[in-house]
Amino acid sequence: MSDGYKPKKSKVFSVKNVETFLNETPDKVFLAVKVHEDDVIGFGISSNGKYMMSCSNKTDMVIWDLKGQQLDRLDTYLMSTHSAKISPCGRFVVASGFSPDIKVMEVCFTKNGDFKQVTKAYELTGHSSGIYDVAFDVDTSHIATISKDGTWKLYHTKKTGTYTQTANHPHIALSPNAEVLAVSVDNSVEFYDTYTGELYDTVENVHSGNNYTQGESPHVLETGTYTQTGNHPHIALSPNAEVLAVSIDNSVEFYDTYTGELYDTVENVHSGNNYTQGESPHVLETGTYTQTGNHPHIALSPNAEVLAVSVDNSVEFYDTYTGELYDTVENVHSAFKAQAFVKEIA
Repeated sequence: MSDGYKPKKSKVFSVKNVETFLNETPDKVFLAVKVHEDDVIGFGISSNGKYMMSCSNKTDMVIWDLKGQQLDRLDTYLMSTHSAKISPCGRFVVASGFSPDIKVMEVCFTKNGDFKQVTKAYELTGHSSGIYDVAFDVDTSHIATISKDGTWKLYHTKKTGTYTQTANHPHIALSPNAEVLAVSVDNSVEFYDTYTGELYDTVENVHSGNNYTQGESPHVLETGTYTQTGNHPHIALSPNAEVLAVSIDNSVEFYDTYTGELYDTVENVHSGNNYTQGESPHVLETGTYTQTGNHPHIALSPNAEVLAVSVDNSVEFYDTYTGELYDTVENVHSAFKAQAFVKEIA
């Protein structure tokens, strides 16, 4: 009969033993190579299992394979770095710090799974001061940032939609603030909301009738009037010169260039989610938070509807659709709770 497994006895080291080990044993035998000269403020393993990332509080970020070999070494160009993270999808790495902008970098691999390069995917702008922290939602479709300027921002990073397909090639146009996407399909124009991806209006028969005969004068054919306001209008002409569109404030007017008459108006084209001049076209919402002497941290709910900001020993919850604060949990890390916890486990 076997006596069974007998575990080896472990040795308990005294404080003096530990001090002797740290002070007297050679680094080249027991310690890893020092990669960052300064404190590491960010470390993570990608969800696809292809790489790891580490970043110091200065400007150096290192991409590793899972065996600890360096794949690439990057300069964040931030002067000082506050946070660094890997996106939940595993494709991107970001770092935030002294700069008011966020550069989202993609870690690229070949089809065979070999490391290829780290390249800039896109940039998020809009803050006026350094960024303390950055957070992703579960599918990397939204990114939240919190800045020294007293505001947080929610960015929309990807959106896909479908359009009406016909035998003819469609054409596409994007509004100046990237909120509206127009698709010309045959003799109609479809308008899509770039936030939701949904079709919200269609103008039919835009190019029906009134076709000009080849060889007609390229000079003035028609003159018309438009609705004037205090703001400068913008103008666009259809490829066949039959329709003229004038954007006026938050509306678009469509004129028949043959008759000069207004035949349709699309109202409230840019209502809601208006972007401030100079902000990134990805910004969906901006809000303010309670500022203190300490750096805040930020987190985003999986559906990107709630943004949480930790401020000292409290957590503030914001509605990302309205930008409003709707709840605050006080004394999350109060000394009293910590003492009670210590006594409970003692």
